Amino acid sequence: MIKEMIDNLLWAKWWVLTSFYQKQDFAYILGITKIDKVTTSNPIDLFNVYSCVKATKYLDGDIAEVGVYKGGSAKVITLSEKRRHIHLFDTFEGLPEVSKHDTKQLGGTFCKGDFKSSFEVVNEYLKQHNVTLYKGLFPKTAEPIKYKKFSFVYLDVDIYSSTKDALEFFWPRMVKGGIILSHDYPNSHGVKKAFDEFYKGTKLELMDKQVVIIK
Repeated sequence: MIKEMIDNLLWAKWWVLTSFYQKQDFAYILGITKIDKVTTSNPIDLFNVYSCVKATKYLDGDIAEVGVYKGGSAKVITLSEKRRHIHLFDTFEGLPEVSKHDTKQLGGTFCKGDFKSSFEVVNEYLKQHNVTLYKGLFPKTAEPIKYKKFSFVYLDVDIYSSTKDALEFFWPRMVKGGIILSHDYPNSHGVKKAFDEFYKGTKLELMDKQVVIIK
């Protein structure tokens, strides 16, 4: 409830944030797309996605997102990047089985089937962009990209097992200077546990619930 109230306030005043950052292209993205209708992220979260795309724009390697939901953050990526191909992974059936680790910082738990969305609707929403959608449980769907390198990866998978699997797959495939950004750290105890177990180097925790690691 508290998180939803804060996010609603940020969406109501998103123009204040974009004025502060003085990023007219980011303001344009938020202004024309009505992304708040197709994302669980707030403008701060999406600015961090945008910023990581821009920070890695001169690196070789593709972009990937695991946990697409309705395509809001993917839309930010596609409108911020014209050169690199973007690989998008989601079950489109909601979260898989959760574990005892998958509790929320502010109370409650994640549940199997949460954040279900439609492959067809998301594919239509993003079809004019340089993307490929993969339906199914990652990394079982990752065979087509197993030999690719990546410059930016965004994770929004909410739970321990999916975060762990994605980190183990992508980290060896990141180019030098590549960025992995994850949502729900530390909002999800499972996501935080997976990152803290997997990566012992410096983790940059961002406002308001994201974390960055750099190869």
